[in-house]
Amino acid sequence: MTASTMAPEESNETEEQSVIGRATTAVAGVGAQVHTAAVDATALVADHAPEALAASRGTVERVFTDLRGRSNGSLALGTVFAAGLSGGMLVSRAPRPLVALAFLATVLFGGTLLGRGTNGGEVPSRGARS
Repeated sequence: MTASTMAPEESNETEEQSVIGRATTAVAGVGAQVHTAAVDATALVADHAPEALAASRGTVERVFTDLRGRSNGSLALGTVFAAGLSGGMLVSRAPRPLVALAFLATVLFGGTLLGRGTNGGEVPSRGARS
């Protein structure tokens, strides 16, 4: 039966099935490409993860060593600045990851300062000596 001898309803169903078949094939092809790209990306990350972790560990150790060497005054100033920055970013509705990074600086400075205790080995003020 040719398209000219088919009823209009049969012709529409055949065209719809053909379009659906082509769409299904296209979606399956895209899905296969996405799967291949995901597998390649996973392998790339797995290959470089140990190096990245080692570099990160070294950086974190250097940061903590530098923080421990700072004076209480500079730690207090850094804590106040970072707290103001993170608070301002939060109020201005900055993206949450940026606010979290600013707050992380507050925690690092403040935690180091609080870890030293209240005196931290500095000379007490004149009022405290009397």
